[in-house]
Order: sequence, then C-alpha cells, then structure tokens
Amino acid sequence: SAVAMGTSDPPRGVSIQAFGIFAKIREIDQLLIARPELRGRVFESHPEVAFCRLNGGTAMALPKKTKGAVNPAGMEERKALLCRHGYE
Repeated sequence: SAVAMGTSDPPRGVSIQAFGIFAKIREIDQLLIARPELRGRVFESHPEVAFCRLNGGTAMALPKKTKGAVNPAGMEERKALLCRHGYE
C-alpha cells in the first residue's frame, strides 16, 4: 500500500478488494508459468461481464448491491444463472 500511495496521483492505497484477490492472482500466475499452453485460454474479466456473457449477452436484471449492501435478490439471480450453466 505504501508503494501505491507513493506512486499514484492523487495518492491512493491498495483497496481492500485488491488485498482479497492477491492470493488468487498469485495462484493463476503460478499456473500460467507452469502451463504456458493455457495462456491463450485465460482472460481477466469483470465478473458482471462474465455474467452478461452467461446470460446470452444481456445484463443481469437485478443489481448485486444496493447502496453498498448485498442485494439478496441480485445474488440469487446470479446463483441461478451459474446453476443453469452447471456450476454449483
């Protein structure tokens, strides 16, 4: 976070969300180093873009969050979509 603060304008630290995904970023980096043939198949994407693709190119009808809080109906909509595509 100190590096981010010292190199950004205006100064900003690393977000809590970023800290939450660092381990997964390292995991995928290690996989792609070990298995370079997968590099053409792995893409970074915003989760809502992935949901839109799974939903036939249509954005989800309900928001995932409202006023910064989880929207249970929006989360259920996303879970149901994942289930329809074979994900538990």
